[in-house]
Amino acid sequence: MKLSKKALAGMLSALTIAVMTAGCGEVNIGYIDETRLNEECPQIKASTEEWQKKLEELQNTTMQQLNDAAAKGATQEEIGKIQQEAQMKAAAMNNDFQSQTRTKVDIAIDEVAKAKKIDTVVKSSKDNKTVVSGGTDITDDVIQKLQ
Repeated sequence: MKLSKKALAGMLSALTIAVMTAGCGEVNIGYIDETRLNEECPQIKASTEEWQKKLEELQNTTMQQLNDAAAKGATQEEIGKIQQEAQMKAAAMNNDFQSQTRTKVDIAIDEVAKAKKIDTVVKSSKDNKTVVSGGTDITDDVIQKLQ
């Protein structure tokens, strides 16, 4: 049985409309301002301060190692190795900090979203608006959850 192009196009259109309307319902969208979260959340501020102190300690230790190596007449290669090791440690510290912070925030966002029956949460800020109209701002709730 051969279908005409018009009949095939009609069936595809009907199928597309059926798929699009099958899941239609109200979607609750929440948004979070991560700038406010980073500035106002005591737990994140404390973690950031701790990370900065550890980074300063690493910098001080590295400077001491470089000064000691230079005093002993170390080669450029040896000095480069010390610098490279310090950079690798700093990168690892940064990754750990970012990962731990992101995990805490994600857990808090998930808990708030479930409690408020929000289907989707997006990032939005004053400078970079993702949500222009509507949506539920859950920033305060997430900050509260992280305390």
